[in-house]
This record gives sequence, structure tokens and C-alpha cells, in this order.
Amino acid sequence: MRFRIMSLVLISAFACGKSEQKLSERPAIPAPSHIARVERENRTLEIAGTIRAGDVAQLASRSAGYVSRVYVQAGAHVEKGDLLVSMDDRNLQAQRAKIIAAREEAQRSAEAAEAQMRLANITFTRIEAAYQAKAASEQAYDEARIKKEAAGAAYQAALQRVAQAESDMRDVQASSAYLRITAPFAGIVTSVPVDAGTFVNPGQTIVSIENRSEYDVLFSVEEGLLNAVQKDRNVMVAVPA
Repeated sequence: MRFRIMSLVLISAFACGKSEQKLSERPAIPAPSHIARVERENRTLEIAGTIRAGDVAQLASRSAGYVSRVYVQAGAHVEKGDLLVSMDDRNLQAQRAKIIAAREEAQRSAEAAEAQMRLANITFTRIEAAYQAKAASEQAYDEARIKKEAAGAAYQAALQRVAQAESDMRDVQASSAYLRITAPFAGIVTSVPVDAGTFVNPGQTIVSIENRSEYDVLFSVEEGLLNAVQKDRNVMVAVPA
């Protein structure tokens, strides 16, 4: 048994050495080689968003009152400056009439006060000259001076009343302009939640209008993906409608 095992080992070793000798005599075959190129894979983010008109206006009245007339309906195309809704101006017309009467009265008072001031100035000048010439008493001089100052103060007060009446009239005119709701830009009326005769409070929306010549796309991106959204980068918007 030992002899056979030894013989097998020697034969095996001899055979291996002979095979290695044959392999070493074979010519080397070159392995195929290719140049690898690293490319960055483009990532596409699909995010749901909302399309909104570039300009949106919610028009309201500055004062409480009743709607007098509605000139447009939802879906109407309007141009800048078109009249949309008018408010009842009866209270404003009553205020205007009172202010006009007050302004006329203030102007008449100012004219009378100016005439009194001129007379008081002339009288004071004459008495002052006589007082300096020892031809008028000190009491007459003081009385003329006091009348002059009082006439001047009365005239200034009358002028202030005229100015106040003018300011009130400007306020009424400005308020009258706000009773006419006009389109701030060309666009489409999206809603008119009031009718003729509706009572509205200050700030209550009367007409909504959108400028649909330009649109904004609103969407939210997770914080981890902000690097993929860069300024001035073009995006693709798909509208399934």
C-alpha cells in the first residue's frame, strides 16, 4: 500500500511539472482593454404645483354703503380703467352740499374780516401819528392797537375756516372717486360676489380680477432637494387639462 501511494505521488508530481512546462512555452495572449468614461446621470424631479395668474386683485370699497350698480360678470374681459361696480353716493352728495355751504359762509366771513382788518389798520395808523404828535391820548392809541390786532386775528381765523372747507371738499372728492370701482389692469373678472342693493363694509371684496397674460407656477421642494433647483434654470411645466 505504501509503495502504490508513493508511486502515485511521484507520477502526479511529474505530470504537473510537465504541464507547467508546456504552459510556459505557449505565447502570451493580450487581454482586451477599454477606456472607461464617467458620466453624471441627469436626475428629473417631478413635483406637483399650482398655476396662478401673475397679477391678482381683490377690489373693495373704502367706506360702508350700498352697491348701486354692477357692470360686469364673472368671466368678462376688461381693460384697465373700465368701470366694474358703482356705489350709492347719496350720503356723499349730502356731505358735499353741507361743505359747499360751509365754504361759501367761510369765504363771506373772510371777506368781511379782511375789510374790518383794513379799516382797523388805517385807524391805527392815523391815531399812531396823532399820538406821536401829542395830539391823541395814550388810551386812544391803545384802543386802536387792540382793535387792529383783534381784526387781524379774526381775519386769520376766517382764512383757516376757508382752508378747512377746501380740505373737506378734497376729501369728499377723493371718497367720490372710490365709489367707482375700476379695473386696475387688463384681465378677466373671476368673481363678483355682490349685486345691486347689497350692503358692503369697508374692505369687503366686491370684484376679483386676474391678469392672465402672465402666469406664476408655485411649488414646494424638500430641503434635501434644494441644490437641484437653481436660480434662472429652465423647468418644464405640464398641464394635464
